[in-house]
Amino acid sequence: MPGPLFCQLAKTQRCSDQDHVQRNRSRQGCLPTEPINAHQVYALLRRRCRQAKLKPCSPHDLRRTFISKLLEQGVDFNTTRQLAGHEHLQTTALYDRRTVKTQRQRVGLQQVRIHDLKHTFGRRLRAANVSFEDRQDLLGHKSSRITDHYSSAELANLIAAAEKVCITKSRKIHATEN
Repeated sequence: MPGPLFCQLAKTQRCSDQDHVQRNRSRQGCLPTEPINAHQVYALLRRRCRQAKLKPCSPHDLRRTFISKLLEQGVDFNTTRQLAGHEHLQTTALYDRRTVKTQRQRVGLQQVRIHDLKHTFGRRLRAANVSFEDRQDLLGHKSSRITDHYSSAELANLIAAAEKVCITKSRKIHATEN
């Protein structure tokens, strides 16, 4: 059974000039058509998400979800492309969010996020002594602060470095005592 958000959006239709959307409103038995702009659509969606205790989303999120759900249900790419109003299959493929989720489920790693993998990659680059500039390029960062954040040193490497300093300092102390 569709919820109030779906019912509200289902009453929405595109106008011929494509500049605004129109919504039918019932007043005293008649159905006049009033224009609704993009700001009003966002406000309606924001309000409905809040009422349903959902995190905020945009109309574009609904579109992406619609396309992914069609593909998850086994609807072929060409039909999905047509339903989405895309001219090219590549555009529809950009909206497909099921691949990462499906792949993680197949290997039993639903809890792993792409973000976590980026941190792991950055740390491994640093552990392999890849230069800072190359790490920055490989991670796709413009800011050196962000590259530092993603490629922080491994704890074991920090401990080993600290022990080297301690060993060197103790040797100097022993050398001066002799």
